[in-house]
Amino acid sequence: MSSSLNALANTTEHYPLTNDQIQEIQRDLLEMKTRSDEIARLLSAAFGEADQRTIRAEEINAAFERLRWEMQRSNAASVSL
Repeated sequence: MSSSLNALANTTEHYPLTNDQIQEIQRDLLEMKTRSDEIARLLSAAFGEADQRTIRAEEINAAFERLRWEMQRSNAASVSL
């Protein structure tokens, strides 16, 4: 069954993003990162650094940052090709 899933994944068509779409995504990610940072700070102040809600909020914040970095890295790589 996993081989059929792999075959299906390999047949999926991919369409490149336009420059406008990339810029819009980057703006949206920056806004979400800013908001998630605010939420993480608020939860930290309310519940403390060790609280699971604070930890999860910080994980989300870090995930947005990693996604932003990857988008920037892959965009830079596609420009240099």
